[in-house]
Amino acid sequence: MKTMANNKVILSNNETAMERQGLLLHSLGNLTLLAQELDWSVSNGPYDKKRPEIASQSALRLNTYFREAPTWDENVIRNRGCALFDQAKKIWQHPGKKE
Repeated sequence: MKTMANNKVILSNNETAMERQGLLLHSLGNLTLLAQELDWSVSNGPYDKKRPEIASQSALRLNTYFREAPTWDENVIRNRGCALFDQAKKIWQHPGKKE
């Protein structure tokens, strides 16, 4: 089971590694934007092979993260997701929120 607390995903200790992987696979922290050709060339490949390609070929600020991320695991994905969510909240504020 997945719950949210303070904008952080908390995964139950009862979950198997496969269940955790399934929850994180399509989470915000594990997603990025790539040009079609680059996406095809690195798709589903190991992180140590795709990271240098993404870091060197993508001009998006979103992907500068990969220049400094030597590993890609559950904690990194969750932390990146929280950081992206915090950025999104700053950019797209709730309509009822007054500045």
